[in-house]
Amino acid sequence: MHIKLNTVTGTIHLVSAYAPTLTSSSHIKDAFYSELEDSTKRLPKNHSLIILGDFNARVGDDQRS
Repeated sequence: MHIKLNTVTGTIHLVSAYAPTLTSSSHIKDAFYSELEDSTKRLPKNHSLIILGDFNARVGDDQRS
């Protein structure tokens, strides 16, 4: 999801993204991050960008699921 906010301090783009789960194939994960990168590169450089979402971070040694 992408929301563009025109504020008194300038334009802000909010991008909400949910990465594939840890058990997804490398191809699916690579495609997701490539698409996210492509979509953010299309935004004007002088606008602010905030990326929100769940990027499946893991903490600790147990990475099984």
